[in-house]
Amino acid sequence: MIDIWLKIGDDVLTIRLPIAKEQIMRYLRMITVICFLVFSAMTIATAQEQTSNKPFVHPLFQDNMVIQRNMRVPVWGWAAPGSKIKVEMNGKSAVATAGSDGRWEARIGKFSAGGPYTLTISGPQTVTLKNVLVGDVWICSGQSNMEMGITQAKDGKQEIASGNYPQIRLFTIEKKLSGVPEKLLSGKWQECSSESLASQGYWGGGFSAVGYFFGRDLYKALNVPIGLVQVTWGGTFAESWISDSCLDTIPSMHPSVERYRRNVKERGQPGYNFNRTLVTWFESNVPKNASGENWNSPKLNDSDWKNAKMPTTWEGFGLTAKDGLAWFRKTVDLPDDWNGKEAVLHLGMVSDADCIWVNGHRVGSTWGYFMQRDYKVSAGMLHAGKNVITIGDLSPFIVGGGFLSGADALHLDRVDDPKKSISLAGEWKYKFVKSFDEAVDAPIKIEDDPNIICSIYNGMVAPMDRFAIKGVAWYQGESNVAYAYRYRTLLTTLIENWRSQFASGEFPFLIVQLANWQPTSDDVIDGRFTEVRNAQLQVFKSVSHTGLASAIDIGEADNIHPKNKQEVGRRLALSALAVAYKQKIEHSGPIYRSMKVEGSRIRVFFDHLGGGLVAKDSPEGKVKGFIISGADGKFVWADAVIDGNSVLVSSPKVMKPTAIRYAWKMNPVCNLYNKTGLPASPFRTD
Repeated sequence: MIDIWLKIGDDVLTIRLPIAKEQIMRYLRMITVICFLVFSAMTIATAQEQTSNKPFVHPLFQDNMVIQRNMRVPVWGWAAPGSKIKVEMNGKSAVATAGSDGRWEARIGKFSAGGPYTLTISGPQTVTLKNVLVGDVWICSGQSNMEMGITQAKDGKQEIASGNYPQIRLFTIEKKLSGVPEKLLSGKWQECSSESLASQGYWGGGFSAVGYFFGRDLYKALNVPIGLVQVTWGGTFAESWISDSCLDTIPSMHPSVERYRRNVKERGQPGYNFNRTLVTWFESNVPKNASGENWNSPKLNDSDWKNAKMPTTWEGFGLTAKDGLAWFRKTVDLPDDWNGKEAVLHLGMVSDADCIWVNGHRVGSTWGYFMQRDYKVSAGMLHAGKNVITIGDLSPFIVGGGFLSGADALHLDRVDDPKKSISLAGEWKYKFVKSFDEAVDAPIKIEDDPNIICSIYNGMVAPMDRFAIKGVAWYQGESNVAYAYRYRTLLTTLIENWRSQFASGEFPFLIVQLANWQPTSDDVIDGRFTEVRNAQLQVFKSVSHTGLASAIDIGEADNIHPKNKQEVGRRLALSALAVAYKQKIEHSGPIYRSMKVEGSRIRVFFDHLGGGLVAKDSPEGKVKGFIISGADGKFVWADAVIDGNSVLVSSPKVMKPTAIRYAWKMNPVCNLYNKTGLPASPFRTD
């Protein structure tokens, strides 16, 4: 018998059931088994659902691909949990079992360079990959100078016509942004030919010019198959290329990571609507002035606001190196026949998010860098006389916000008579509110902007998963000039992040140091690229297995995308041959090592002498590009001459020198090289 006691208020009720204890235990065991079976079935069903939309073999593994040599190479895909998979190539094989999430991974090899081979993956189905080579796989990544296609490079047509190298294979990862790490990617392995060179890449420009010239020079030097994987996105920050967990290790990035994570979480909520969230945020962030007037009110006294000619970006009227929230106001006088009329407000492109009010009435809100703003102004909102247009402009990125289109894009048109149009170009009023880091609750639209932190990493780098590679060639940094001091930490973090992901250990990471750009000037110091170049130099000197290919002498004053990508590729290849392949060659121009004050002069010592120092185009050995300062920190132009394996720097204006800098300008006039013809890297000693 089993007694059950129930307490009801202060009373205790006893119920005696004529059931043996052993029976109760049997029932409990039966219930436990049933629950386990149901849970197992649900788990299997969930796993099957998770794998049903994933391919048996990951899309990186295709016909015509290159498998990394001298390494046990991961090959993976998805199948029903518990499935057995076998991978075979050139007499070697490996087996794997699909895990509870359906993912399987087999490691095959090691293989010496060669091919073509057939790679067979068998299990629940069989996939046969043909024309597979074994060689070295390099990722070519960065922003627009790495993305720039071969059709845009110097002698592009001739280079394409002679670009038939069947032992070089090309793969361009399709652009994708994501708030979470993706598993899959899109792209196609092709033999390098005139046709594939011109058709791969982005925007019809062909495969990466820097990537191709780099790979071609490696192939000629090594005579082994080369696989080139292009993963690039123009105009992007390093922050976009790093995972959130790694980015969060940088204290200054913590607010941005927290915002990013919160936005990702909110996006997963049922019924989430970004546009509604954006409007709500703007309306809850309408400031008030000292008199309590809302900034979107037409009655606001804006006499303390600044004036600016529109259209222009924030940088155009002094908000340099700013991101965050700014407000703009425009007063428009309308004639009597506009009274109560329906209209359309045209603003062109605005960076990046906006919310618009006309006479205090909200007419629309948009997020999107390249999206045209055309807002309906309903009948009754406008009146004869003075009308006020108010814009809240949210710019999450250092490049700043503002109007991106020309003057003819800004106008107000009557719906009933479009010929009656009022230009909105000219003087506006503006006021900066707060930085983006201060706008901690601001929404971000991850899938619409490649400069959302982590978005490119999640969409294009994470899907490569444990892919085996030889190394990375990296050309990026122009977009990080405003926060250049942070770039050293960002680039170091990116390298550590990628090395932890790929199944290739501490692989070589080759860095292109930013090219010279903009007109030369007589100023001692100018421009913003200098600190990024210095950050790239410091990463090269402090992070193991890195290379530096300086482009300080092959830029163009009027083109941020210089066409001589052949030389960039050649210098990257030299760096790879030394760093990745341990060849005893000089792969860098002179690199600053140390300095010594000798009276009124400073003697500078260098590594990477390359047979000796050279003052290019100066028979007297005079070196251009040095500046010098004393304890006051005021730099002046310096005289510099080569003295053996060092350079002596001085100025009659500085009798007690303490510091020097070299090539410390956007587009410096500088001529220090080594005898292998490679330029000295810009540097500073202070």
